Amino acid sequence: MIETAVKAFADIEFDHVQNGPGDYLNVFVTFRRSDLSIAERGERLMKIEQELIESVAPNLRVWHVPLGDKNTLRNLRGVDFK
Repeated sequence: MIETAVKAFADIEFDHVQNGPGDYLNVFVTFRRSDLSIAERGERLMKIEQELIESVAPNLRVWHVPLGDKNTLRNLRGVDFK
């Protein structure tokens, strides 16, 4: 049911659901667009979370799954982050 509700939002992609503390369900999503600023992404996540709380369950929390470092030049230079 959660996955179906998340699919209603064209700009995000469902990743997975995980049980959290206090009977919360953590819903993890990624954005399909990479041109959103951090502020825009945060605002969009809050709106999506509120809509899911109202339509699916009040114990949902939505989290953004960050993508890995895709900077090929940095990867070619041999710089590693640990």
